[in-house]
Amino acid sequence: MAALLVDAEGMIRSVGGSVAELVGHDPDALGGTALTELVAAGDRDVLAAAIARVTVGGTDGRTPLHVIDSMGLERPLVATACLLRGDGDLVVITVMADHAGAGTADVLAGLGFLRDDRDATMVCALDGTVTYASDAVTRVIGIRPEDLLGRRPMEQLTDEDRAQVIEAFDAAVAEPGETHAVSFRIGRADGGWRRVRAELTHCAEQVAIDGVVIRFQDVTERVEADEAIRASERRFRKLVQKSSDILIVVGLDGRIRWISPAVTRILGYSPEALVGLPSESMLHPHDVARAGGHSRAVRAGDAHAAPVVVRARHAEGGWRHLSLSGADLSDDNDVSGLLFNAHDVSAEVEAERGRERLSLVLEASTDLVGMTVRGNDLIRFNRAGRDVLGLEGTELTSVDTLVARTPPWVRHRFTSEVLPTLETSGLWEGELAVHDIDGDLCPLSVVMIALREPDGAIETLAVVARDISDRKAFEDQLEHQATHDPLTGLPNRTLLLDRLRVAVGRAGRQSTVTAVLFLDLDNFKLINDSLGHSAGDVLLVQVAQRIESAVRPGDTVARFGGDEFAVLCEDLDDRVEALTIAARIEEAVGGALSIEGTEVMVTVSIGVASSDGDQEAESLVRDSDAAMYQAKARGRSRTEVFDSDMHVQAIDRLELETALRRSLDRHELRVAYQPQVDLRTGRINGVEALLRWDHPERGIMLPGEFLHFAEETGLIVPIGNWITAAACRALTRLHDLVPDAGDLVMSVNLSARQLASPRLLDDVAAIVVDAGLTPRALMLEITETDLMDVDASGEALTRLHELGVGIAVDDFGTGWSSLRYLRHFPVDVLKVDRSFVHGLGRDAEDEAIVAAVIDLAHALGLESVAEGVEHQVHLDRLRALGCDSAQGWLLGMPMAEADLIEVLGRQS
Repeated sequence: MAALLVDAEGMIRSVGGSVAELVGHDPDALGGTALTELVAAGDRDVLAAAIARVTVGGTDGRTPLHVIDSMGLERPLVATACLLRGDGDLVVITVMADHAGAGTADVLAGLGFLRDDRDATMVCALDGTVTYASDAVTRVIGIRPEDLLGRRPMEQLTDEDRAQVIEAFDAAVAEPGETHAVSFRIGRADGGWRRVRAELTHCAEQVAIDGVVIRFQDVTERVEADEAIRASERRFRKLVQKSSDILIVVGLDGRIRWISPAVTRILGYSPEALVGLPSESMLHPHDVARAGGHSRAVRAGDAHAAPVVVRARHAEGGWRHLSLSGADLSDDNDVSGLLFNAHDVSAEVEAERGRERLSLVLEASTDLVGMTVRGNDLIRFNRAGRDVLGLEGTELTSVDTLVARTPPWVRHRFTSEVLPTLETSGLWEGELAVHDIDGDLCPLSVVMIALREPDGAIETLAVVARDISDRKAFEDQLEHQATHDPLTGLPNRTLLLDRLRVAVGRAGRQSTVTAVLFLDLDNFKLINDSLGHSAGDVLLVQVAQRIESAVRPGDTVARFGGDEFAVLCEDLDDRVEALTIAARIEEAVGGALSIEGTEVMVTVSIGVASSDGDQEAESLVRDSDAAMYQAKARGRSRTEVFDSDMHVQAIDRLELETALRRSLDRHELRVAYQPQVDLRTGRINGVEALLRWDHPERGIMLPGEFLHFAEETGLIVPIGNWITAAACRALTRLHDLVPDAGDLVMSVNLSARQLASPRLLDDVAAIVVDAGLTPRALMLEITETDLMDVDASGEALTRLHELGVGIAVDDFGTGWSSLRYLRHFPVDVLKVDRSFVHGLGRDAEDEAIVAAVIDLAHALGLESVAEGVEHQVHLDRLRALGCDSAQGWLLGMPMAEADLIEVLGRQS
């Protein structure tokens, strides 16, 4: 408590030291200061009135004031005043600590606002500032009462709560004496929030208070508990609303007290329509007893009462299957009955019934059906499967038992084919077999299916198999009829050809000989016509038996029809062995036969054709047939051998020669052009004309396939003239179409026959003139071998060179030419053979030869051209060795004239 002396004008004369403790001002500095400067502007009139009352009455009661402290903040205090008379009247003003002291508490207690120190109570002035706070406030918001004085508690509220608290505060101010309640959240000093319920009352008639009393309770725990309950109720309500099961509360009287909304979705009823009905009213009559038994078990406290499946009527008719399980909650006041959960299992029940029906169908099926699960060594079979396997009294058998009933080839196929297929595709179809109860092999048509786990692993193997024994027997019968002669029982032509194809292939792989003996009975028509067809049939059967007795065990005897037979002899060491077998057949068939009491003498003509794997089966039979007719022509009762090589060569030669003679007239010859590239500049400096034959049946043929026939027959001369003329005309067109192709040289191969032709010079000169070329634009290439024939080539080459035509030696290095000939003949170019070029970069000897040829050419003043350049290493080495030009697939494939024009155009 502090004291101040104030004169009649309100000036401070003296200040007690305690003032510093209350408001923080220096007592010495306050002397001579107007008292009003220490009081808030709103309280100055109140202070003046109190001093006036003191000067009249001598004393004044407690007056609440707001004093401005040294920090400039307003602090609520209580002042009392009395008159000190003497030399000039002075007013003694006693300033007490804030009016949150015992006086205010006593007033609040007297008014019933503060029953004890545990009540959290505040008094706020009408401007909202705190003038009093009880100690209990600290427990709620964590702020000391003295720290609240002068502050506005509205600052501690959330934005959304502040508006409603201000509204309640204003209402309390407007209605003194009336209490207004409001709930809100208020911030604590530690940053947390508390929920409070407050009552606001304006005590306008109490001078010591004169503000709004706010009495509040901390209801945080209670509100949070209520909210938790409401949240739990909301969750439960949502769970019930969203539950796929029906929840039912049945009273002890057996009537439905409550049922969840799921009943509408499952049974089509509204919950309201079922409440109050007996619980069994929805059930199928046959299921009422079962449901009642379950209810009694639940009521008796059987915690392990198993769920029961019952049928409940749907609102639109029909029945739904429900799995019913219950709990006794009759002692729970909130339930007071039995709680049942009804889960719709209609789909499961129907699926189980479907499985049962399917099981019955599979059990009755005549097909074998089996199933096994991974990790289980037992297989379940239906009745048909048990019958096939001879299983009695059980549907199950072990995997080992089944494996023991399968032949080795089935086990091998299962592991090598079936299981891998099932792993990849999940399905396998094919044929297998098992041994039945009698040990006989039972062929099966099988379908296997792999059923998988969600992770993709095979979980179950299912098999459906059908006994195809009858079908197989019928197929065997049909196959036998299709491949065997019905009279003799021997294989027919079809079967023999099948075996012959296999035998020929094996002969080629094993370097053995396969032979066909074609037999025809001599004078069979005479016997058949004389003794009748039935006698002829008997004769054929006996002859078939005699042939079989004469051949080796592995040989095939076949009847081709009429009196023709054929014998397939496989794996012969040589062709002589086939003749030995033919001799035995002649001897066996040649003896006398008794036909219907008549002795008949039979002879046979045999044609033999053999192959070591290089001939088609059909042609081997044809050749043996031709040889048999040759035996007939040479007197019968003999064996003739066919020379297949001579036949093939003769036919092929005749056909090619005939076609080649017509190729010029039919315009079947073509020219392909291969560029020659200057290795120094990389540009095309020449082209070689290459002959092609567009055979109407064999397609495009290369020179190696037909030119030897042209050489032998002399056709090479007109063909050579044709290609030379065609190439020269093409070069003329190149000169016209490609501006910088004027120096291009066309190379054409010249054969030995052309060199020997007396018309060679005239023919070449005429061709060059007709094409409008200068002779130097043409380069004629001759082989090294032809160059050696001095008589044939010397004079012709000299005259050609005098004409201006260039001469190139092709394939140089492959022959035995003498260097003297190179100096003697007018040669311009040496062409390195492709066989040496291919060794560049990997064969030192080939590289040495190429280098020697190039050096030789340069030493003799000749150009060097390399052929067969197919890889970059060839090109790199040739450049390194100083070769002038090159040609080959790497630089340009042989191409049509139009393509060559395009290539040269791009170069330009």
